[in-house]
Amino acid sequence: MIEVKAGDIDKALLLFRREVQKEGTHQQIKRRETFVKPSTRRRAKQRVARLRRLKTEATRERQREAMVELRRVQTKRPMRRREKQ
Repeated sequence: MIEVKAGDIDKALLLFRREVQKEGTHQQIKRRETFVKPSTRRRAKQRVARLRRLKTEATRERQREAMVELRRVQTKRPMRRREKQ
């Protein structure tokens, strides 16, 4: 519940919008406005999962390439000469 203090409707409206957004009420209303077939919902869910998986794989590949490059750079340094005993 939002209280309007000193006739400040703008502030009360801002607080109301924040609270509604935090609770997810607006998204829930939007989602329930239209019917989405289960198959369409499932395909959308699979598409999101596929994109997430591709992004993760790409990140792993970049990390592997960076490690290979790091090893390559590290091996190019001149070796220290060992002192003869």
